[in-house]
Amino acid sequence: MQIAAAYAPLVNGGYYVKPTIIAGIRDGITKEYQPNNTQVISQIFRSDTATALKDALFSVIQDNPGLFNIAGIPWFTLGGKSGTSQIAFKGKYQAGNGWTNASFVGIVTRDNPKYIVVVQVRRPRSTQWWGQTGGKVFKDIAQFLLNYSMIEK
Repeated sequence: MQIAAAYAPLVNGGYYVKPTIIAGIRDGITKEYQPNNTQVISQIFRSDTATALKDALFSVIQDNPGLFNIAGIPWFTLGGKSGTSQIAFKGKYQAGNGWTNASFVGIVTRDNPKYIVVVQVRRPRSTQWWGQTGGKVFKDIAQFLLNYSMIEK
């Protein structure tokens, strides 16, 4: 939740907003809907800085055909930041499959960023790189969220 909350100002104009998991609560008896109120805590980036960072996040997938094939979805602009970290064993960093942690923080979508998805794959055995592991998981989750939210192409 903290990682997702830290990424949100990069796509919402630079504002830190109190994170929420649900949009609101519907009373089971009265059927009344109480939406969660958005609570802006503070502006932590200038608007132009947030725009530059947002552009960079969305260029990760959109401007890289290899990554787009793994983590992109046609007709939608997705973005994010990947990471691969080595694992230390007996004081030395190891290399190769099973000796890294792959992570990806993705944003769904550029035009209407509604979701921030955090994926971590610990010690992937098939490859040491995020794209082949975390990128595929992100794509599946992003596709589900697009379908669930009925976001149109």
